[in-house]
Amino acid sequence: MEVLDGVGHSVDQEMEEVEDVEPFPLDVLPVSIVARVLEMMEPHEMLNLALTTPKMEAFFKHIRVGITNFVIHFSGESSAIQLQSDGGTIICGTDPLNAKVMVPRETIQSWINQETLLGDLQSVYRNLCQMFRPHYHDTVVLRTTGLDHLLLEESGFVRDRLRNCEIIIVAGGEISKEALDMVFLLSGAEPTDYRELELRSVQVPVDFETRNAFQFRRSIFDDARWVKLNDLFKIRDLSHVTLKKTNLTSSDMNQFIKHWINADEDMFGEFYSTGCEEFLRDKILDGIVTLEVKRLRIGCYFIASRPSSNKTYPYLAVIVSRNKIKMLPVTFEKHGAAESHEFELTKRECDVLEKLQRKVFIEEMLASNTMQDLRPRMMRELELIGNFLRKYKVIFVEGRARMYYRP
Repeated sequence: MEVLDGVGHSVDQEMEEVEDVEPFPLDVLPVSIVARVLEMMEPHEMLNLALTTPKMEAFFKHIRVGITNFVIHFSGESSAIQLQSDGGTIICGTDPLNAKVMVPRETIQSWINQETLLGDLQSVYRNLCQMFRPHYHDTVVLRTTGLDHLLLEESGFVRDRLRNCEIIIVAGGEISKEALDMVFLLSGAEPTDYRELELRSVQVPVDFETRNAFQFRRSIFDDARWVKLNDLFKIRDLSHVTLKKTNLTSSDMNQFIKHWINADEDMFGEFYSTGCEEFLRDKILDGIVTLEVKRLRIGCYFIASRPSSNKTYPYLAVIVSRNKIKMLPVTFEKHGAAESHEFELTKRECDVLEKLQRKVFIEEMLASNTMQDLRPRMMRELELIGNFLRKYKVIFVEGRARMYYRP
């Protein structure tokens, strides 16, 4: 039976007509149409097509198809450049990476006629930049093997990529203090809106020190035993910090939270850390006014910043579980909903926190035996605060406020 389309034409007949169409050069189509067609191809397929002839290569460099980004691997004979994370890996050395889709050296032979591997890598990168238009900055992957030699080569290409990339990943085994110091130095000392440093499965010397430990907006360190409390005090306006293995103690976390309370500006958007020992909740929260909100069904303690701070997120959610701690700054919006990561803070809970702070302040004033003429007034205010807390079902367990009532 003959298959008909929606208007009564024979589909088989139309397919035969399509097969009879003569092929035509790609470059006769409008550039905008060609670009949209090519973007449906995988990056490595575009590269293979582009390098079929010098004319086709020149055509692709004229079009400059958009891709996500480049991933540059500085890894000795395994050095390579990926066209986005999964769009094909161009092998520049003699030892290929374990990649799903590889573009062999033979395909890019006209690009790798330099005298050194680093020169070949730079040549390939320059040609790729002429052929593709990345939407985001590069990711740079540094392998620890031979890293000292690479960073000390005074290569302008390496320095330029480190300073202008979005993500730096240092991966491998042991790394020397000198090499890691060069990574921080060469990548620039000023934090930006988009940069990330990840130390992935890297063993860092415990006595490593740097003034720029948290110069990246996102800092993810697998081995952070070298991070000291004073390094944490220098955190300013970061979006994310993860420290997976540290020598930080409960006392260190207590001092860090107190520093956050007194800081004028926002310090971080998310903070995760694993301690060298089991974190003790009471020791971490010692001397800090907290409100435990049981509606969240986990051990979450809210802490308020000092009233005069300029923080955008003036409250801190702290979750402690064994040797792990998680801190998330949150805020309350006037329209009645809180803005946070996984938690929300209601207007009433904010009010309760403020009353708790005021309660502690008055109790300290009374204990100091100063301003005796105001003692009756302070006692009356304490009574009013107590009534307020009872109204909203706030109880004290081992000296800490706990709120069950959900407004």
